[in-house]
Amino acid sequence: MIGRLLLALLTASLMVGPLGRYGLTQSLPNLAIVVVWLSAWLSEGDQGYWQAILIGLALDLTGFLPFGFWTVTLLLVCLGTRQLQRRFFTVSSWVESLASLLIVSLSAELIFSLVTKGFLINALGLRVLATSILGLASYYVVAMRLRLFQRWRGIRV
Repeated sequence: MIGRLLLALLTASLMVGPLGRYGLTQSLPNLAIVVVWLSAWLSEGDQGYWQAILIGLALDLTGFLPFGFWTVTLLLVCLGTRQLQRRFFTVSSWVESLASLLIVSLSAELIFSLVTKGFLINALGLRVLATSILGLASYYVVAMRLRLFQRWRGIRV
């Protein structure tokens, strides 16, 4: 629990500080989406939901959007990731993980665009691309560190 809390605080601190304006600028990745997606994709049980709640609350307390916006959006990202993994992407290869990340990041960015009334197709595409690149790099590093590729060897495509 302490590790999840520290990861949530680190993510919120990076999004408020160096990544500026909560990752809603044109070409910066949305770190909260990547962390929640990675927690939901690689873990069993409810670890992704806890990460979504902790990061969402930290961003809700520091942000100017309606309270609960980040928490609900990140919970939807986690729920979408889990449903995609259960129903469509059962192998957990990097192609399937990238497809799920593209789907949930595009959905989350569309929600952000609708709420903030800042819908620009170029900015939306750049944010989804930057989030996907960061997510794929994070997926590879975490999967190599945890030796998940060796565990999945028998069922990978």
